[in-house]
Amino acid sequence: MKIVLRLYEESVAWAKRDLTPGEQKFLIDIHNAHMVVPVMIDGIIASVEDSLNPNIGVEDYPKKWGFDGDTLIEKLRDMEPFHRFCLEIWATSFWYGSDHRDVSEPAALDEYLRGPNFTGQIEEALKKLRASIEKMGDSRHQFKSKAVAEARESAEAAYATLRQML
Repeated sequence: MKIVLRLYEESVAWAKRDLTPGEQKFLIDIHNAHMVVPVMIDGIIASVEDSLNPNIGVEDYPKKWGFDGDTLIEKLRDMEPFHRFCLEIWATSFWYGSDHRDVSEPAALDEYLRGPNFTGQIEEALKKLRASIEKMGDSRHQFKSKAVAEARESAEAAYATLRQML
């Protein structure tokens, strides 16, 4: 699993390095309610072209986000298909985070653009889980509750699973 996360993160970083913040925000904006499916592994260019087409698109995205549509399409075409697919997953993932996000909230969008990667998020969760396990272990002599012991065992199992993923 670790290699899949690393490949995804490196591919997104590679793809994003040539895109302006406005282009990245546009990609996130158009992927609201988007479903990523393997049979459409390289559909991001078509999504961009449709969104920029004045007969189909509902907004003037280049004006809204400050970018040139033709330049973005050229950049996307120059990318490897796997990088484009990872970029599409990244753009779609903004909308499916653990908390509600809104593209009209600049702070949420800017945070996502510079946000932590999956590996970093898992490592942060591991730190919190380990701290919780240690607190439960320190308090085990104070409580004789079977529920506390079961909770600690469950937390340790979750920690082991996450650790193995990395």
